[in-house]
Amino acid sequence: MKTKNLFIGLFAFAIFLSFNSFAVISSNDEDTEQAGGMVWIPGTLFIDDAGVLKFESTACEYQKTYTLGGILDENSEDKKVNKKNKKLNKKAAKEVAKETKRVNKAGGKIENVDIKGLLGQGNMENFLSPKRIVTPMKKPIVTGLAPAADAYLLAVWGLWEQTQAAKKQCRVLTVVPDLEKSTAMDEVFICYDSNCNLLTYDQAVGKAEEAKKMMAKADLVVIANLAMAIALTANYDKAMKEIDKLEPLQKIAAVASLAQALVRQGKLMDENKRLKDKIKESKERIKKLQGM
Repeated sequence: MKTKNLFIGLFAFAIFLSFNSFAVISSNDEDTEQAGGMVWIPGTLFIDDAGVLKFESTACEYQKTYTLGGILDENSEDKKVNKKNKKLNKKAAKEVAKETKRVNKAGGKIENVDIKGLLGQGNMENFLSPKRIVTPMKKPIVTGLAPAADAYLLAVWGLWEQTQAAKKQCRVLTVVPDLEKSTAMDEVFICYDSNCNLLTYDQAVGKAEEAKKMMAKADLVVIANLAMAIALTANYDKAMKEIDKLEPLQKIAAVASLAQALVRQGKLMDENKRLKDKIKESKERIKKLQGM
């Protein structure tokens, strides 16, 4: 009975984590107005010489190293806003503390990280307040005890690898609006190559066709990934039935491993949806660039 209850508890925990992975962590307009806006930024988490958690962005439009922490004003004339901001800053501090432990455990650096957060402004422009931090997936260890479960784990790993490859394909040409020079009537762009080197207009146009081909390939991968992620749900149910036949200790280990894979599957669906939107936006910008 105890083993059965533990199994049920672990299964419930897996479902709880999966719901959290699908959830979009939101921020209202007031939060965004007080900062530089909510963004997703890829990069590397690392601990500096002073023991402070930093984030080195690999996004061409955000080429800097950020200090992570709360950035919202707690000393305005509005006491309600101050109370709310204090709570949000405290939440950000807890996230930073948790990730600091994770990075230290990993040897002081974790690459291929995606952070959703608020950018600081003014004297806080080098700060990023994290709302959500997605670290890279570790290759699963299969046991051979439950073939369906092993297949599910490896399929989720394959999804992660394909997603990373698609992200790289989208870096041939990065086109972003120049907010300082653009007007309502005239949109000006800043363009970068795959290494985030600035490109002239002619250089960017010269890369446009190659970029469009690579994005078309990436788009197909993303569509396939989303379809596969949905199809994996049936495999998950099959894996759970298979695990239920294992010995108690084997069952506990298998359920824990499957729970992590389920969480990652949710994150991958979220990531591929964001990537699909980014590809669409990039195609539109390149089209405008070619029409100038």
